[in-house]
Amino acid sequence: MGELEQSPVRIREKIRADAKLGKASTPTIIPHSRAYFQRLVGSSLGKTELGDFVSGPCKAHIEALLRWDPAVGFGLALLVAGGHSTISELVELGERPKADVVTAYEWLADRGDRFSQIAGVEIGIRSIATHPSIEGSLIRMIEEIRDEDVTADDSRFALTASLFVLVDGELSRRNLMLDEPPYWRRLAALAQASMFERELVLSHVQIESFSQWATMGRGGDFLVQALADLRVEPRWLPNFMSPERLKDEAISRIVTAGNRLEDNEGSEKLRALLKGDGEEGLRARVKFPMSYLPGPLEGKTIPAMELPAELVDDLRGEKDSETLDSQSLAGLVNSALVFRITEEHSRLAGEALKKVRHQVAMGNSDGESFALLVGLATVAAVTRAPELSKDVRILARVLRRRPGTHFDVDALIRVGLIASAANPELKAWCESVGAWFVEIAQEEMTAEDAFGLRQHLRKLCTVVPDLWPYVGKADAALAAVAQAA
Repeated sequence: MGELEQSPVRIREKIRADAKLGKASTPTIIPHSRAYFQRLVGSSLGKTELGDFVSGPCKAHIEALLRWDPAVGFGLALLVAGGHSTISELVELGERPKADVVTAYEWLADRGDRFSQIAGVEIGIRSIATHPSIEGSLIRMIEEIRDEDVTADDSRFALTASLFVLVDGELSRRNLMLDEPPYWRRLAALAQASMFERELVLSHVQIESFSQWATMGRGGDFLVQALADLRVEPRWLPNFMSPERLKDEAISRIVTAGNRLEDNEGSEKLRALLKGDGEEGLRARVKFPMSYLPGPLEGKTIPAMELPAELVDDLRGEKDSETLDSQSLAGLVNSALVFRITEEHSRLAGEALKKVRHQVAMGNSDGESFALLVGLATVAAVTRAPELSKDVRILARVLRRRPGTHFDVDALIRVGLIASAANPELKAWCESVGAWFVEIAQEEMTAEDAFGLRQHLRKLCTVVPDLWPYVGKADAALAAVAQAA
């Protein structure tokens, strides 16, 4: 009976009952059961690459859901398919009765969560020739996604982001699936967050209050876990889980799906939405680079686009220059997650920094300095360049000693964890992270900052226990400062 209680259908019923009462119990929303999440999205079966999971265990899971119950199974399959476009490719409407398909899409447009709607649009576009009667629901969902104000109190994308942070942070806090690949845990978190979103929409509760509660509840756990995950999947950063970024991803996925629409398929209005260049079309909403950044399951996905030749030439020129301006590196750091960056590119950036002894000309803005550090740290991470990672630490030291420059200690540790992801091997990663913590712990800081940083450090060590021997000195130093207040 206990196992039966940990099924997606039963958990959905519990969430629905609580939502109708206007309450949310964390154990109900996020079951403490690995088996539950395997039933929700399919077992990873040890697949460390997203593509291998999709073509193997995930495909079998989707097929089993659709065989089991075409209606309920379709709804559950959409929870999984919302995570990535390659998963939605596995869901086929096939020869299902047209009336059933129309009913399913009307329900999806009325009550579906945002990411299930995205998957539903992708599936519907592929099937529009055989199921033209779903077009009205498709247009309605596309227009709602296009027109949503992500800054509004009732933003659905803001709700999705908040619920994802809650679920992923709670899974990390419980150390429930630390041995699973990050992409799989995030897929499980997104599916569970989407299930809860459906019930909130159905119950007509105040979305804003739930969004605030969810983010405040597990934001710190989510952040630390996401930064630790960079060692394994270095391309997805925690700040990408924002309503703005989620909307950009949704539009990008729908536009990509729309490119497959034949000129004789769908109405003129649908084709204008998906393929038109006018202001009403989605193509006008595609933004560079935001629409091309990786999604939460794409932390190891290498972009297909090559780094533009002019940016490579600029890098080679800076390597031989006697001075180095922050704008000279802007092209590289802004492209690190959009284009394919290689070891050669990171080597050129490192050589340029060494030649000028890490003295980079830039304005007095702390934001500009921090953006440069994050960008170079990201380049080091995605190219697995330990030497550039060390250069980032030296540059951070040089920049924070400049008069008038101030970096928040949490921000510095974020840079350090991104840069340390240049080391995929656990021991080398621990050494790099330990060096950052020890150095920053010796800086002047308030007792409040020391306490907060120590909390992050200890949380990080619960995620990666092997880190303890490398951060013991930092922990002691931070404890001394925190207790001196």
